[in-house]
Amino acid sequence: MNSFTIINKPLRSFFILCTLFMFLCVFSCCGLTKDVDNSKSNAIQKTFDTFLESQFCSSFENDLINLHYTLKNPEAFHIEKPAEAFADITPDYPEQMKAELLETKKTLHQIDQKHLTEEQKRIYRTLDQYLKQQIELCDYPQFLNPLSYATGISSTLPLTLAEYAFYTEEDILDYLSILPQVPELLQQAYDWEKSQSEKGYGMADFEIAHTIEQIDTFLGNTEMNQDNINLKTVDNNILVETFKSRLSSISELSEDQKNTYLQNNRELIANTVLPAFWDLKANLMDLQKTVSERKGLFHYEKGLTYYEILLASMTLSDRSMSNMIHTLEERLNVLINRISDQVIKTPDIYDIFLTAMDENKLPDQTPKEMLLYLEDKINKDYPELSNVNYLVEPIPKSLENDTTAAYYLIPPYDSPEENRIYYGSNPFWGVYPD
Repeated sequence: MNSFTIINKPLRSFFILCTLFMFLCVFSCCGLTKDVDNSKSNAIQKTFDTFLESQFCSSFENDLINLHYTLKNPEAFHIEKPAEAFADITPDYPEQMKAELLETKKTLHQIDQKHLTEEQKRIYRTLDQYLKQQIELCDYPQFLNPLSYATGISSTLPLTLAEYAFYTEEDILDYLSILPQVPELLQQAYDWEKSQSEKGYGMADFEIAHTIEQIDTFLGNTEMNQDNINLKTVDNNILVETFKSRLSSISELSEDQKNTYLQNNRELIANTVLPAFWDLKANLMDLQKTVSERKGLFHYEKGLTYYEILLASMTLSDRSMSNMIHTLEERLNVLINRISDQVIKTPDIYDIFLTAMDENKLPDQTPKEMLLYLEDKINKDYPELSNVNYLVEPIPKSLENDTTAAYYLIPPYDSPEENRIYYGSNPFWGVYPD
């Protein structure tokens, strides 16, 4: 089964659409620099830009977290902050999403393409294709899993909260307002999963087991005593640890203010967030007992059709699946031939590799050194970038999983210098030194 694709992991509802709109708005501005003689064309081009801007701004309704991660200063875009942190995961959500997408597509089609600039036409076609694919996906809610391992809410929510940046004191208050909403979100996600499972869909037992393991990783040494969290075990939780470090970035706060916020956060984590994850774990353990063996998408009615649409939407491509498979096979053959050539030149290369893995030898370079090395090597194939700031840090132990080697956090649109890269540990690639 696939992750929560249409609902798009409600932590960042409409995130793909928002990102696309930001991308499109940048290019559409470039198109306006061209000389336009026809007043009608000029008006339509302006209408198109206004349409993109309105869609971008409206996409943050009922999604404070998405807004915060996308824009550092939303007021500069005249966007009001919503009170709701997440979009609801309700049974009618796919239908609501489809209705909104259809309305967006209808408005888009009212704009006459022939009056747009060449750049705008390309944007128009890309957006039109994106909307078409997302509308089609809305017809397959049975294949959506909001609690899937590694990409589901139980995995991404701790990371999202731990990385919630504090630029001002207002951001702290916003963050503290988000925490009480976590139990409802997790309960909605479980209710969705349980409903799908009762219909013969949902996650397989081994997938549920992986999700439970991920929750255990996040909970760490946290202990529950008679339905209450043992406060002595809370301080090591990632959401308590990172809150303190993020709080230090607000220099104008007094020590008393900091201590008050620290205490408020600790109590909310202990009394609201962590119990919600404990409840989710207990619910999933009960659900796991009732789940029969699941098969792949191919064995479900319309499963293959859904996969083809999903593949197209993830790649934003109009190529057929058979064409993609053919291209992939050709690429694999090229790589196999390269490996074969290398083995012929160095017959014992595979034994050297296995020996290194058995001895768990660490690489000579740190992750930071590796990035500098790669930056130098790619200059012959890609344009050189200058003044790119980024931080490279290990993934916190409580947020690790077996499927993530590393990840990059997209910075806010209006603050592109805030790039962060995190790397993990795995028995296959070793544990990298700092």
